[in-house]
Amino acid sequence: MNFNAVVFHGLHLVGLQADGPGTFSRTIKTFLHQDKFDCIKIIKKCDIYHILCCYTSQEVLVIKKITFVILHIILKIIYMSTELENQVLELQKKLGKIEKGTKDQLSMVVFSGDLDKILAAMIISTGAAAYDMKVKLFFTFWATAALRDPKKKVSGKNFISKMFGMMLPKGMNKVKLSKMNMMGMGVSMIKGLMKKKNVASLEQLFKTAGELGIEINICEMSMDLMGFKREEMIDYPGMKVCGVATFIADASESKVQLFI
Repeated sequence: MNFNAVVFHGLHLVGLQADGPGTFSRTIKTFLHQDKFDCIKIIKKCDIYHILCCYTSQEVLVIKKITFVILHIILKIIYMSTELENQVLELQKKLGKIEKGTKDQLSMVVFSGDLDKILAAMIISTGAAAYDMKVKLFFTFWATAALRDPKKKVSGKNFISKMFGMMLPKGMNKVKLSKMNMMGMGVSMIKGLMKKKNVASLEQLFKTAGELGIEINICEMSMDLMGFKREEMIDYPGMKVCGVATFIADASESKVQLFI
């Protein structure tokens, strides 16, 4: 039943009794102090016109107007309260469905090939894995160069692939800083500072990630575009080359999704 129907129905079924002058005002005060369920019970008891017989036609007109305003407010509060409760229940159901469909899992796109950003990705990943979260990393575009093994050589590449191989860093030890690189001096400074402060290096973080069971997937399209081959990548437990559909499937059931 919509609100207008509720008000119309309520005006004809108001539970207000009047047996003499002054009773009406006292009854209204009593009516206002009831909770919504008591109000509903009162509304269903008797006819509003029983309270109007004790007054003149002018008084009746004023009483009708006052009664309408009061009932309009009360019934609107009741109606809005009921609607709010229904909305909260619906929201709780939706949240329950979302929670059932997600896992305690972190899915991350590692896009940047900068040292500081890959460090951040690995620190977050190992931290999450240490808290028993399942972690899946999707390396794509410039970040794939950090996974190359400088000790491995691959033959059979075309000219464009060889040019990409020469221009992009070969391995995580060759990646640059996104800021304050200073022709490589910034990298040496940050690595020295990390060692001094006992902060794990990028190589150590990858080793720890493997031990914690963090999955690394490499974007197949990025590999094809840049001419990289699976044989030239680092030895990492369970590392796979896959498409974006794999990441989407993983991200859709993860509580946390990040892009770095």
